[in-house]
Amino acid sequence: MERYNKKVTNWLYNSKGRPIAFKDGRNVFSRKGKFLGQIEGEDVWNGRYFATIVDGDTILCKLEPPGEPRSAPAPPGAPLTPGLPSDRAGKTLRGGYRDLSL
Repeated sequence: MERYNKKVTNWLYNSKGRPIAFKDGRNVFSRKGKFLGQIEGEDVWNGRYFATIVDGDTILCKLEPPGEPRSAPAPPGAPLTPGLPSDRAGKTLRGGYRDLSL
C-alpha cells in the first residue's frame, strides 16, 4: 500500500466559534492568507510564541507565553484560502488563555 504525504487544510476557531485561521500542513495562516507561524507540538511559533491549538481546532493565546524566542521559519508561499466555513457553537474559554486578535 502506497503512502502519500497529503497536506490537510483545517479551519481553526476562536472560543466564540468564529473561524479565524487555518492550518495547511504544519503552517498556520490568517483567514486572509497571511502566514502566522508553524506548528510545533500544540503551539504555533514564528520566531516567538504566537498561539496554541486546543482540542485540535481552537486557536488561543496563553496568557503566559512559553519559552525563549526561536529562529523564525521562512514564510511559505500562500496556499489557496479554503472556503470560509460557518460559525459554530462557542466553547468556554479555558483558564490561562485568551482569544487572538487577528
